[in-house]
Amino acid sequence: MGGSQLPPQACNLNGFGEAPEVVAINEKILRAAGGSWYEIPADIRHWDDRSTRSSAFYQTLNATQSRFKDPRLVLTFPLWKPFLESYQIIACFRHPMAVPRAGDHA
Repeated sequence: MGGSQLPPQACNLNGFGEAPEVVAINEKILRAAGGSWYEIPADIRHWDDRSTRSSAFYQTLNATQSRFKDPRLVLTFPLWKPFLESYQIIACFRHPMAVPRAGDHA
């Protein structure tokens, strides 16, 4: 997806395609709604981020027409829209059994 990405971990030896900045913003959104990726909040309707770091990131996204992914966007994307000048959504789906099988290295 371009740019820096989260490093591989024991749960995903191939690494992740998520940009750390995208994950950080999405985690802020979920925390502000009283939840997390593992405890989905009942309502994610309002979030106001005026931080310099996030503003710079949105400007970079718009200037470079960057691509980014994060599964949390399924929950948070409506709050990203005001910060994006243009966007296209691409959805990828995996069979639920592909996830546990990906961890089988034997």
